[in-house]
Amino acid sequence: MGERSSIGLARTAIAGTLTATLALLTGCASGTPETPAVPTPAPEDQPLQPTEPPLDYRRVSGAGFRLGVPSSYEEVITAFPNGVTVSQWRAPHPGEALSTAITVVREAAPTQSAEQQAAALVRRLRDEDVDAARVGLTWPGARSAQFVVWQEAPRGGGEARRIEQLMVQANDGVIFSVVAFAPDALFETTDLPRSSSTFSVMS
Repeated sequence: MGERSSIGLARTAIAGTLTATLALLTGCASGTPETPAVPTPAPEDQPLQPTEPPLDYRRVSGAGFRLGVPSSYEEVITAFPNGVTVSQWRAPHPGEALSTAITVVREAAPTQSAEQQAAALVRRLRDEDVDAARVGLTWPGARSAQFVVWQEAPRGGGEARRIEQLMVQANDGVIFSVVAFAPDALFETTDLPRSSSTFSVMS
């Protein structure tokens, strides 16, 4: 990756609502940083565990992945140069700014591993005085997986937002970043945690 044109296109496409994705896209252009080790809990103790979509979810798919999303969510898919595809499912927000969504960013040819990208994301966030937590995960069909969680305050004030990013590197090297965000006070009451848990890699 590392092409500034791709970063600019992604910034335009998601209208500044997805700091996680922007940090990911800009972070992977900075060489090979130090990658500190993080714990990988036993599968039963993971903060996010793989599940099947509920019957009332809509099953969606993209190149190499499947996901369950609430049936009311609206779909927006954009392809960028260098094999980056951004697929987003948004909670309806007529007349209001987008506040709740889940996004899958697919990198066909990443230059860093999921661990390196997750470490770069956390480092970038902490440089901006944002407290972020990262753990390793065991995920079906994945070479490796990482989970990063943080809260951010929008520029200019306003309600804090919680962001959870699941990063899954498939056996063929492709990296999927599943990024869910919603107002912090409402995150756990949304469908986002369940939706993220339904992400699966297609072999």
